[in-house]
Amino acid sequence: MASIVVAHYGIGDGDCGCFKRTRENLLHVLERMAPKFAALGIEISAEHREMEDSTENRTMHNLITLESPGEMDETSLESLLGLEVEMLPCDDGGSCRAIVMEGAKFQEVPTGLIMDGLIRASMKLLGGHHQCGSCGCCH
Repeated sequence: MASIVVAHYGIGDGDCGCFKRTRENLLHVLERMAPKFAALGIEISAEHREMEDSTENRTMHNLITLESPGEMDETSLESLLGLEVEMLPCDDGGSCRAIVMEGAKFQEVPTGLIMDGLIRASMKLLGGHHQCGSCGCCH
């Protein structure tokens, strides 16, 4: 069975509200969708990857990546979706990543974006690129 590991990077235990809400959204999507992906032969799981608080790591706080060991390298959610990221002030006094989509900025990553990333990653695993050559045709 193929697998997709969804990693969520955070500083320390992730005290910021944006991180916590993103984590809740991520776990909610995985809980709801795991049986559906299992029926396709894909096991999905989540990992929390804790980092030390540093200027360099701050740019990765609240980062979501997807990977399939041996099949697909670790790729950020925004790269899979073809979106940009900005750093914006956060409710904990620091700054957090914000995914930018059509002018909207999401520090709390919504379930729809997480689901879109899972679908695109699963299409890569299932060979979905053979018809169009890239995720560009999936838009």
